[in-house]
Amino acid sequence: MNQNHVVLLMRQRKLVLVMLALLLGVMASGAVKAANDPVYEPGFVEWNIEPLERLFVEGLDAEEAVLQRQRTDNAVGSQAVNTFSGMSQIFSVSSPPLQNPINATVNMTVFMSAYIDGVGGPQYCERQTFTDSSFTMVYSVDAGGVPVYDSVVNQVVNTDTSNSAMNFSGERVEVFLSMKAGDVFTLTVSAQNNCAGSTIQVQWGAFEQNSGGIVMEGQLYEPKARVVVDAERRAHIEFEPLFPWGVDDVKSAKWELWGPLASDEKFVKDEDLIMETSTGRIRIDRPIEGNQTVWAWSGISTMKPGDANLEFCVQTVSGDLNSDCHAFGIIRFGVEKADEGILSSSVILSLTTVSSLLGFLYLCIRKGEMPPPPVLIALLLMTIVFLPTAMDQPNLGSNDLIDDHALVFDTELYDENMQQVLISEMFNGKDALVLAVALPGTQNVAEQSVELNKTVDLIGNDIAVAHILAGMDATTADVVALKNNYNMTWPGYVDLDESFTPSTPNGTSDSIIVLDKTMRVVFSSAPSASSEDIIEAVESINNGGSTSAWSYFSLVFGPGLFLFFLTLPRNEYEALEDPLPLGLHMGAIVGSGGAGIVLVNLPLLISTLAPIPTNSLYWVDVAMCVWLVEMCIVTARRGSPYEADFVAKVMHKFYPEKFRNWRGVEEMQRDVTVGVWLGWFGWFAFPSLFPQGISAALLSGISGIFFGVFGLIFIIILGGAVVLLLRTVGTFGGWITLMFGELGTEDYTRFAGWCILPVAIWTTANAIISMMNIGVI
Repeated sequence: MNQNHVVLLMRQRKLVLVMLALLLGVMASGAVKAANDPVYEPGFVEWNIEPLERLFVEGLDAEEAVLQRQRTDNAVGSQAVNTFSGMSQIFSVSSPPLQNPINATVNMTVFMSAYIDGVGGPQYCERQTFTDSSFTMVYSVDAGGVPVYDSVVNQVVNTDTSNSAMNFSGERVEVFLSMKAGDVFTLTVSAQNNCAGSTIQVQWGAFEQNSGGIVMEGQLYEPKARVVVDAERRAHIEFEPLFPWGVDDVKSAKWELWGPLASDEKFVKDEDLIMETSTGRIRIDRPIEGNQTVWAWSGISTMKPGDANLEFCVQTVSGDLNSDCHAFGIIRFGVEKADEGILSSSVILSLTTVSSLLGFLYLCIRKGEMPPPPVLIALLLMTIVFLPTAMDQPNLGSNDLIDDHALVFDTELYDENMQQVLISEMFNGKDALVLAVALPGTQNVAEQSVELNKTVDLIGNDIAVAHILAGMDATTADVVALKNNYNMTWPGYVDLDESFTPSTPNGTSDSIIVLDKTMRVVFSSAPSASSEDIIEAVESINNGGSTSAWSYFSLVFGPGLFLFFLTLPRNEYEALEDPLPLGLHMGAIVGSGGAGIVLVNLPLLISTLAPIPTNSLYWVDVAMCVWLVEMCIVTARRGSPYEADFVAKVMHKFYPEKFRNWRGVEEMQRDVTVGVWLGWFGWFAFPSLFPQGISAALLSGISGIFFGVFGLIFIIILGGAVVLLLRTVGTFGGWITLMFGELGTEDYTRFAGWCILPVAIWTTANAIISMMNIGVI
């Protein structure tokens, strides 16, 4: 190899090594920098307080002089001091009493100003060189009755105009202030004039350099602010003005919500990240313990999930006029996403559905009963069409467990006198209960009250109305304030431990809820609702609420495709020589399918009508889940539930003998079984159909009884019509569907139990978790 080539190669290798070392160094330095970057997590709070506090003297003369927190209005006050009158007190003035304690170390000074009044010009006192011609001012300050500051200032006055008065500033002294609410600052000023033949005016209340008073350099206070994000992701903001003199110290207070922010971003200035501001928001004074008041605002924007800042800017009455914020605070908080649960139904139940197919085929192989290819294809198709139904179930433990027509928890609330009342007791014999839920200090109460007043004026005799305060540590004092501040003719209560609101569709947030006698939600809207919508919801209770008997037809292209394989014909259709009564055959299918639907929903229907505690209905739901699991297991083993077979046998006996001989009980059992599964799928999709569509109507008077009975019949007919539709479509395929039906009917029915079983177990677990979240268990 050429020697030059070897040298070149070695140089290239060295260059590569150097570049690699540089790259590793850059990566290492970046990692160190990232490790050292500060992180601002929810809960981070920082206040930047302007460290200069003032107490100003104001008044036209010594008799009118006061010591105040607010800046002077520049109306000059003064007191004349004559020659050789000795040390005389100008005034002794006290500040207003503190509203909040002070414990701070500050650098304190006192200053006033003075000028020669009238004779000799500005150099008059300076020309008196043979005697002491000075002017002496003595300052003393008491804080809560404790002397904390004394200073003597001695100068020769050399100005004779008020606008250019000489500043007399006392010594700057470090003092410790320990004052409680009710204490005052007392400033005593004395003066002695040694300038012969002169009158010197002690002045205050003028412009900045001559304004006069106490100056304290240090931090006397730190406000408190917090933000609570409700279940609808709206912000509720509270500010506690912990200033020495309370709310009187505040000139203005404004806030902004910024986000979402990265964890290493303390704050940002990108205006695209402003989510909401205090502009246009009404401040509510909320009473709290200790005879204190906090300021509260409620947001209207739905905030984006992630970390965010509440940024407060406060101007005080004594602060620098050139400063926008005398107290600037950053409060970091988190906006949570909707609870997506512990486990994903899409992932888990899709896997269990596929596993059901594999498990079913494994058992068939072990028994030596492997289905023929057409049946295998049909089972694969059943698996595919069942996947959307399985994946559509709520995630385990997610917020979706509380639907728009949820059963609410019948818990105790408290009035302003701490008297307990159950939600169910609020009905007072009415068919509907309208509840306005609000967080303390929310602006939305005003709109809620207006709409509820309109509603009461129109249908007040038919409904019960109440306001419920929840969240943000709501107390009975908030109930008292609610009644005092708004024109309410209905009672107010507090949900002290938030035991009620988690069971409602909107959770702990400002909302309007309409309940029927079954304690289910008929209508809900956040943060308020119009009286028209409320009245429409109330009037819908008599005729089944917002639920619809036509709902079962929405299942045709979901679970219906899965159940279609159970309805495939097993034998060729043979017409009777003597025709059956018109519609008997189709009516039998409709009746059998409808009976299966009613069979599933009968326990819930009866328990809703029964005079049992409302909270027992949660256990009824769990019992139904267990019943569903039992049906799935039995079906997986024998092809149909025992209950469906029993109902079919009973119904079959009531048909004419000629019909029974032509259409055996097995066909009717299959129709009832399809109806049973359709009923369960309907219970998954719209669990309030029977409680609200029938039970609530039956409990709401004579007209309601009519609508309830009619609604039940209508559901039976329409639900059974879905079974008839599936049966009819199954005959369109001719010999193809007949072949699939003859070869695999038993496999299809048993495999249905296998597919539905994981969903049944999932639903049972969700029911128990929901009860735990609500507080039933």
